Amino acid sequence: MNIKNAPIMNFYHLTINPDEKDKFLKAGKENMFTSIQKEDGVYFMSSASEGKDSNYIFEVYKDEESYQNHVNSKQFKDYQEVAKDIVDETDSFNLTPQFIGTNYQDLRVDKNNNYVVNMAKITLVDYDLEKFGKIVKKEMTQSLEKEAGVIAMLAGNMFDIENEWRFFEVYQDEAAYEAHTRTEHFINYITQTKEMIYEKNLLSLHGDVIVDRSNMNYEA
Repeated sequence: MNIKNAPIMNFYHLTINPDEKDKFLKAGKENMFTSIQKEDGVYFMSSASEGKDSNYIFEVYKDEESYQNHVNSKQFKDYQEVAKDIVDETDSFNLTPQFIGTNYQDLRVDKNNNYVVNMAKITLVDYDLEKFGKIVKKEMTQSLEKEAGVIAMLAGNMFDIENEWRFFEVYQDEAAYEAHTRTEHFINYITQTKEMIYEKNLLSLHGDVIVDRSNMNYEA
């Protein structure tokens, strides 16, 4: 699916009650699996965890109308009803999508899986924004074209802080991720952007729930 118009990309960090994590994940799975099946405007959804009480949600919708349809859906309201007593704190961020790519399979992943999920926060020196974007898009495109173990790659920058980016990447397993880090295109990306990056933080997450549509492609 070639996405021509900029979609809606949202990112959330939730602090949850660890004693209720299984209940939270079950509600999230029902919401996401139902949404990807019933709502054509839902492109990507993931709930990934770091430890027992920290959860990250990454979502992509076709447009604002699709997003509003989702928040008014029964499955989302059911999820909200469960989450309101489990989620202690929510930080939400709107991202400007820069790249979205998925491989040939429709993901329907629940908590029992070996996928590697990484999320990176990168802060750039201001004057390299456009150049950095071109290098990132080229590297991600090559990764999806050349590596069967690269499942999904998404990148966007903060709506109000343009030099702060978020990357969300899914790999088939640890071996696929390790192979990715040894590829020529990845090494070129690291070399070419080294002086552009002011700060970088990488989180290794567990992909509790991931759903998407296959063969998606978007570049800003």
